[in-house]
Amino acid sequence: MRKILFLLLLVNLNLSSELRVKIAQASAIDISGTGYFELYDCENFIGRRYSASIELKATAGGILTSSYGEFLGPVFVYSFPDNYIKIGNRRYRGAFEIRRQGGGLLVINIVDLEEYLYGIIRREISTDWPIEAIKAQAVLARTFALVNKKHKNEGFDLCSDVHCQVYGGLEAEDRTAILACSATSGEVLYYNDTLAPVYYHACCGGLISDIRDVWGPSLPYLKSMVCPYCQASPHYNWQCNLSFAHIAERLRIGKVSSVERQGQGRPKGIIVNHQGGREIVSANKFRNIFGSNLVKSTYFEIEETWNGIKLIGKGWGHGVGLCQWGAKGMASRGADYTEILSFYFPGCVIKIQ
Repeated sequence: MRKILFLLLLVNLNLSSELRVKIAQASAIDISGTGYFELYDCENFIGRRYSASIELKATAGGILTSSYGEFLGPVFVYSFPDNYIKIGNRRYRGAFEIRRQGGGLLVINIVDLEEYLYGIIRREISTDWPIEAIKAQAVLARTFALVNKKHKNEGFDLCSDVHCQVYGGLEAEDRTAILACSATSGEVLYYNDTLAPVYYHACCGGLISDIRDVWGPSLPYLKSMVCPYCQASPHYNWQCNLSFAHIAERLRIGKVSSVERQGQGRPKGIIVNHQGGREIVSANKFRNIFGSNLVKSTYFEIEETWNGIKLIGKGWGHGVGLCQWGAKGMASRGADYTEILSFYFPGCVIKIQ
């Protein structure tokens, strides 16, 4: 009977609506539950527990459990209905696969797409904002998850941090996030009958980036344009100072004498003149080198100071696609989520996936 249940579980885990999300990678992990949960090694039943924690450790031969011995792995864990699996102190929906990788354990949450969204919305946008802005975010997050399965070659679809989308499981959910996901259930953005690669950021500072100037290649619905809706953002204006010594150190070049912008609006490149010649780096790379919390965007002017430069900038983020503060501004003026998405992704249409 247990083998039949497990085989049904494996079938369920291969549904197209489910995602494999990396939660952690460590030499050992603690698993518990809010009620009954069971563990399997491939098709073999390992054991059933009620809430109590069990430790799994990576060994040379497989995965050692604190209660049931050693197994080749991977180990699958699933909870009974209305119960949840806990990794450490955090609860998750869905099931788990734990496999050995690189001398440690890779912890993968196998979760329904819509339930995955419940756990990311509040980490990506404020759920205190107008519901239409949050619904727009839900459509984008759903589309992003289906398009950007960046880790397929590593045995999972997405990671749970900023490299993909920030996912926090049940602890990250709230009523508004679930409402926004449910109200847009299954809705994604298409361009020319294909799922559209989509992007979003906190605040564009009044000017959306052309994707070609940030990552490329060009996409017709991700062009530079004026955004008049995000002026209320606390990140609309910012400044920071960079010394020539700091620039030289981070770029690993000789003594810096001056720094210039390349291009109008959002600069395409930054020209650094130094003792050994001239270094030209993309504006996006320049921002990443110094950190996105210091150089908040690539939309800045440069003023020379006594020992370096002052960046006088606007916005926070890469500037491509949806401006979240702009979406808030549009929603506050009465726009619904379809109008918000049409503004930031012209030519794209909403379809049910």
